[in-house]
Amino acid sequence: MRKYPYIFIKILLVTAALAFSCGHACAQFINGFDSDIRALRDNVAGNFSTEYDDVLQLSPAALTYALKAFGCESRSGWDRMAVSHGISAAAMISALSACNYGIRQETPGGEPHSFPSGHTSMAFMAATMLHYEYGWRSPWWSLTGYSLASATGLLRILNDSHWASDVIGGAILGICSTHLGYWLGDLIFKDKGLNPEWCRSSWREFRETSPSLEIGFERRFIPGRETAKDSGELPFRGSGVYVCGTVPLNRWLGLRAKGSAGALMFKDGGSSNLYSLRAGASATGRLTGPLLWETEALAGYSSCKKSDGPDFSAAASLNLLCGEYFKLKMQMGWEAFRYPAAGRRWLNSATAGCSASFSF
Repeated sequence: MRKYPYIFIKILLVTAALAFSCGHACAQFINGFDSDIRALRDNVAGNFSTEYDDVLQLSPAALTYALKAFGCESRSGWDRMAVSHGISAAAMISALSACNYGIRQETPGGEPHSFPSGHTSMAFMAATMLHYEYGWRSPWWSLTGYSLASATGLLRILNDSHWASDVIGGAILGICSTHLGYWLGDLIFKDKGLNPEWCRSSWREFRETSPSLEIGFERRFIPGRETAKDSGELPFRGSGVYVCGTVPLNRWLGLRAKGSAGALMFKDGGSSNLYSLRAGASATGRLTGPLLWETEALAGYSSCKKSDGPDFSAAASLNLLCGEYFKLKMQMGWEAFRYPAAGRRWLNSATAGCSASFSF
């Protein structure tokens, strides 16, 4: 399982190459997604402002060094850890500067150097360091670090300091930089400075029968009925965020609950938030190596400005094991919810999204 993080890096490079090859379509997709998430933010917390994100970005690193300073044994000795962290930080800062000055995307407020988010890159780099050093002792250390990093990214969006794509890009950059730093650190030090207890542990095995928590983004496509969309009776697209918890019954089946919040966008420039809470069953299985398949069928209740009522969804995803306790997911699905308009009672939509899943 130690090789999976490096497979993750290779797949990200291939994905980036494909994205550049169809850049115009990707740019349109990302711009629409960013606008939708900003509409969701404006509808919920238009005047929100805080400076806590400036502190939160450093908190996983502070926790790592505090644990080390107070004698809690980590994966690496001081020398090995310092070199791995130094390489990670150098890689992150170099890539961040190259993207900021090369892409030249503006923030929602019109400031330069938006992509990727520096705060989020720092936070997820530090969270992955905490995960490497103390995740083998308890997954709760990893969960704490990534929760703090996720909170940092969320606050960057709520502060209207960054687009959602800036935050996602920052998270990927921070995680990959740390994997690169520890990979090079392992090549330099080999077995020197490694905690023997870590070497004997089984923490690197992914826990297929453990409860998991998932957070993700999704884009909503509403097929057909163009006349109703043009008239403003129906939304023409949407995007949102969701949190999902799964409790396995065995290696293949589980019970799942999912909560989501999203914005439905109209062609006249208006938007309406959609909130949903669903529960149901999931099934999963291994394809090959670090790749898994997964399906889900959920039912519940949704609420929006137009109507409240039942909500049904089904989805299938391709999962990539990215190391200890983690999966990345690419998901496509269908959702139908109560929305009386244009002579019909239900609105059908296709969804596509990505998420990160953490197993306890």
